[in-house]
Amino acid sequence: MFPKPIDKIDDLIKKSRFELDDEKRTKLIKVDIQREMAIQMPYLNYMGQAEGLNTGWPWFENYGFVQGQTGGSAGQEAYLEYWYDPKKKPA
Repeated sequence: MFPKPIDKIDDLIKKSRFELDDEKRTKLIKVDIQREMAIQMPYLNYMGQAEGLNTGWPWFENYGFVQGQTGGSAGQEAYLEYWYDPKKKPA
């Protein structure tokens, strides 16, 4: 993605690969690497470029889990896999 290595970020990534302690590795990835990425901002999306956002109610089970197959309608294929759980719906 980048034409040359980003020294501090690459060093942190390499360090996380060799860290055997799960908690330390998680901290390296979720805190140290993300913090350094935010400081350096090595990549920005183009204006207007964004990932999709889908939300669903907790009582509408399996939403977002099933992806439609190519050649068919995503709605027709995915809706077969959803179900309603009345115990999870707030009163």
